[in-house]
Amino acid sequence: MNKLCEQLIDNDLNPYILFDTDGKILNYNKEAESLMTLQLEKELFNLALNNASLEYGFNKKYINLIYNKHNFYAILVGYLNEKEIILRLYKAVIPSIETIHSNNLQLMNIFNLIDISQNASLLHSKLIVQKKYDVSIPDININLDHFLYFFNHCFKLFSKEETITLKVNTKIGRRRIINKKKYQVVAIDFLLKTPIGNIDDLDQKAKKINGLLFIEQYKISLELPIL
Repeated sequence: MNKLCEQLIDNDLNPYILFDTDGKILNYNKEAESLMTLQLEKELFNLALNNASLEYGFNKKYINLIYNKHNFYAILVGYLNEKEIILRLYKAVIPSIETIHSNNLQLMNIFNLIDISQNASLLHSKLIVQKKYDVSIPDININLDHFLYFFNHCFKLFSKEETITLKVNTKIGRRRIINKKKYQVVAIDFLLKTPIGNIDDLDQKAKKINGLLFIEQYKISLELPIL
């Protein structure tokens, strides 16, 4: 590789990390330096292993990931021998100008709605849902049908799990600017013990309830503005 290509990779806006087979980091570019401060080496190495192709070569996967303030929409994993594996993450850009989907909004208690969805979706499931709720969260203007549709889909995705944790809390210090107005944010997190599988069009379902969706290997997080 010539010097120009090396400089291009080192200054790429998308981070890349090169691991050995024990998970030790052999090399990374400038954009990955901030990720290194978060002590994510083990998690990123497992991410690479779990998404590598079965044969030598590269595998690309579209997956929403968030690490602190870093958001990614896809990864590329590759290996050409048994000694090294490389991970590249592709940055996602969240639009700075948002508008509210305001059709049929109703002031609702989201905890009651989540319980309704759980009871309807998990009627024949043995899934145990461990709940951690911040009950001080006020009622939210929400589209009832789209909200239930989103959560019904989530619970059905997890119906074969043994247990999941469902956390609902206010994001301290987090604000969303919509139509030039600032809104507090509620985070609804599904925490799993097994890697997230195929989520279909869950991101589009989230947008219909004015939500932002973030996906990690063992976590789905929905952020809703308190309208």
